[in-house]
Amino acid sequence: MKRCPRCGSNRFIVTAHVVQEWIVDENGMFDSVNQDCICVMHEPADYDLWECFSCGYEAEGENFNVEE
Repeated sequence: MKRCPRCGSNRFIVTAHVVQEWIVDENGMFDSVNQDCICVMHEPADYDLWECFSCGYEAEGENFNVEE
């Protein structure tokens, strides 16, 4: 479980790598998204940067780990 060590929040802003299905023009240039998330290639991990949604505290994910 994760919790912000500064404010106690349990909501975070993280980066994930997802595969999207796009609609493109005749040159292969992006036009719009047809399907937002076909699959997740990389979920947020403890070594990635996590940001507290409430107070903005940023650190590697492992710094937010707490015992259940």
